[in-house]
Amino acid sequence: MPSIALFLIFGFVGDVVARLVTISNLEPRRDTSGEIVAAHDGNIVQFTPSGDYHFYGMSYGNCKAQGCGRGSCGFQTTHNISLYTSPDLSQGSWDFQGHVLPVHDRPSGVYYRPKVIFNPSTGLFVLWVNWLSSRRDFGSSAYLVATAATPTGPFRVVEERVSTVFDTGGDFDIFVDDDGQAYLIYTSLAAKHHISIERLTPDFLSSTLNTTGILTGGGCLEAPTMFKRKGFYYALYGSCCCFCTAGDSRYAMRSTSPLGFSSGSRKYNLGNAGGAQENYVVQVATSHGTDYVWTGDRWNSGPDGMKDHDFQYWAPLSFNDSFSPSNGRFIKGSADAIYWEEGGVKYHVPSCHVCPNADPCGSWVAVTEEYVSSLVTGSDYTCDKVAGTPIFPVGQCDSFVLDMPVNATKSLV
Repeated sequence: MPSIALFLIFGFVGDVVARLVTISNLEPRRDTSGEIVAAHDGNIVQFTPSGDYHFYGMSYGNCKAQGCGRGSCGFQTTHNISLYTSPDLSQGSWDFQGHVLPVHDRPSGVYYRPKVIFNPSTGLFVLWVNWLSSRRDFGSSAYLVATAATPTGPFRVVEERVSTVFDTGGDFDIFVDDDGQAYLIYTSLAAKHHISIERLTPDFLSSTLNTTGILTGGGCLEAPTMFKRKGFYYALYGSCCCFCTAGDSRYAMRSTSPLGFSSGSRKYNLGNAGGAQENYVVQVATSHGTDYVWTGDRWNSGPDGMKDHDFQYWAPLSFNDSFSPSNGRFIKGSADAIYWEEGGVKYHVPSCHVCPNADPCGSWVAVTEEYVSSLVTGSDYTCDKVAGTPIFPVGQCDSFVLDMPVNATKSLV
């Protein structure tokens, strides 16, 4: 009979065993040898159900020159794209698989934010990575693509500079939909560090140039990621944070289709999570379904000053499934008049900061000046109720627990 201690670790449901895995933000991730996992600004993917999680990320080496200067750790040409695998994301379970695109197998330059996806049509694993051919020239920023027959590589370069609608692509993510179609969400340095989305070609090696157009306004934005949950698509991004200590301010948008986002899409504030800059949202198969874990890098946090030892910050995302947007829209009339139109009826809005409602606007969220100033005659702007926010700010937590399923035929010790 299992001991009491064993029941504290494993829960039994039918022939499925749930193992409780604690994710801590107070210590660095460690591999099977006890070494700190040297993988940053990448993605974590489980390619097959019940298979290993693959953690692809940049390794910055034994470097202590922190910050965003051109001679700092983040701007060296010797960075490696590393791969670690784990059965359950637990501390000490990460197994180092090697460097999937060694320095000698790629063009010389500075590399950032690797993302690896699987193409179900070609059967190939596809690596996208942002790179600078000159570390002193952000105008050289581009996307390199490489492929491999297995997730561990070796990857071989097939495209050095992917053409995109907006030039000098920066931070990015690749999202693969349920139908096997893939999308690039990215920052364009040439477009004032703003965010857009493009559909990729069926082989995932280039862009079709089918785009949403620029989705964001305001200041410098980067580090986007994209995922799908319960039929809705989420696009997340943040304020610019070039290896910064404070982390970024996060925002989110939601759409019913991958290219359905627009500049008028409602932006939800996700706050600043743990002083980290966003990497990726990991979809984790748990015993009760799928959890969505936000991941980011806490730059300059390594206790020994080594960039490769900077801490990761992970936190579960929370959603409000009762979200229901209103059916109305803001429209701009003659002169400076603003109206709210719902059910064919136009209501004059005395202030650009509120949506009209019978309950003196008390249950409506404020409308920001940014969106009001962007309105033109007849343009739409959906006003969502406060209670209907679809995604909540990223939580601040020292640790959290995932109930990871374990095959009952496997040893429990």
